[in-house]
This record gives sequence, C-alpha cells and structure tokens, in this order.
Amino acid sequence: EHRQSRAFVSVLPCLSDDSSQEYHEGNSEIVIEETELNQTVHIYACKNSVIQIKGKVNAISLLNCHRTSILFDSVVSQLSVTSSPSFTAQILGLCPTLNVEKTDSGNVYLSK
Repeated sequence: EHRQSRAFVSVLPCLSDDSSQEYHEGNSEIVIEETELNQTVHIYACKNSVIQIKGKVNAISLLNCHRTSILFDSVVSQLSVTSSPSFTAQILGLCPTLNVEKTDSGNVYLSK
C-alpha cells in the first residue's frame, strides 16, 4: 500500500480570515514574498524542500517536516521547530526566540 503524504505552507494573518495554502514535496523554489508583521507562517509536513520567507513576520512554525530548509529575514516573536528531523534554518536578520522540540537533528545558521 502506497501512502500519499501531503504537505502545505500556510501564511495566516493574525486578525484575518485570509490564508494561502500550497502543497510541497521535493520543491526547492518556494518563496513567500508578500509578508506583514502580523502574519504567522505555518510549514507542515514538507519533505526535501526549501522555503524562503522574505520580509518580517510575527512567527514561523515548522511541524512534522523532514529534511526541510527555511531561509528567512526576521521574526518578531519566534521560530518553532517540532518533530522535524534534519531541518536547516538560516536566519538573515533577527529571531529573538528559537524553540526546538522532539527533533533529533538540525542546523541553525545565524547572521552576525
């Protein structure tokens, strides 16, 4: 039996019903450019993908992703990584809090 996995990236404004979802697996060209300070970016169940987030967002969460890389400018509150083995995060600007839970391996690259 072949089990199909689904993955999505969602950008959710804190006080709005608008959301954008896209399914990704093995995609290294995901770029989220239209960002605002009140948005939270949820990255769920991605596999072998690279996600670039331009601008400054409120928070980013990476959940159940395998071998997924994120590259982002800045977050207001935190980057949260949960159950995402072999993740990579590159922070170009500011990230006051980095929370990693239930994850056995990963790399974080910080800017000067």
